[in-house]
Amino acid sequence: MVYIALVVRHLVRRSCVAVASWARSIARGARVMSSTSPVGASRAGPGRETRTRADAKPRTAAFVLARDGIGEDARATCERLAEIASWCGAVGIERVSAYESSGRVADGRGRDAMRDALERRARRDGFAYVLRACDRENGGKIDVIARGGGDGGSSAWTIEVDALRAEDACAALVAAATRADVESVDDERDEDHEGRAFENKRHVGKIERWMRDRGNFLTPADVVVVFGEVFHLDGYPPWQLYAAEMFHETSLEAFTREKFARIVEKYRTTAQRFGR
Repeated sequence: MVYIALVVRHLVRRSCVAVASWARSIARGARVMSSTSPVGASRAGPGRETRTRADAKPRTAAFVLARDGIGEDARATCERLAEIASWCGAVGIERVSAYESSGRVADGRGRDAMRDALERRARRDGFAYVLRACDRENGGKIDVIARGGGDGGSSAWTIEVDALRAEDACAALVAAATRADVESVDDERDEDHEGRAFENKRHVGKIERWMRDRGNFLTPADVVVVFGEVFHLDGYPPWQLYAAEMFHETSLEAFTREKFARIVEKYRTTAQRFGR
């Protein structure tokens, strides 16, 4: 029994080290800037293509609502997020994550408020939407919970929205990292590597495929905007951040389309970047 306990503890420790290694990579890789800060060049992330200035544009975006950066009215919050989702679709962004750690946009009432807000905005602006959320009772699978907006070919575009809260997708990431860690040990034994094979960039693709095959993969964001007086991610799913350019805004209510346009333009005018 003592031997079994030691083995289990060893495996858990290896998994934690693997996840911690990726967390440190995220901290080193992600850049934070305000919408008024100068633009710099970022580096191509693991498993990502580097695109030129001419064709680069964000395809995915995430909006993180720190609790000190939003008001108490969940419906008003969802209305603002639906409006921002419309702006995203208009510039070619295909998928948006809306995150608030306590579940304001992802629990039962929050999902209803988000769906209603998207429906109203979609009918007003002429687009279609797909709303998704994590089903924690089904292994964290990302399920479609609502569709709506324009009918048939009448929609100008379709925007996909993930409504997220704290710990969404974390269990999936830990499971995937654990699997990759175990496989890396086998690789080291079979191929006689120097160092850990887990650190090789090819394992990024392995982890993503493993999560995608199980339906609990959240697409990494090209652009992340964090709202709040103090910049902090408030438990946001870490895997979406490794290829992101990050921006800080103090207020969701004061965020305008002009500020959004400046963020998109800064992304586009960076010569090399993370992103899809």
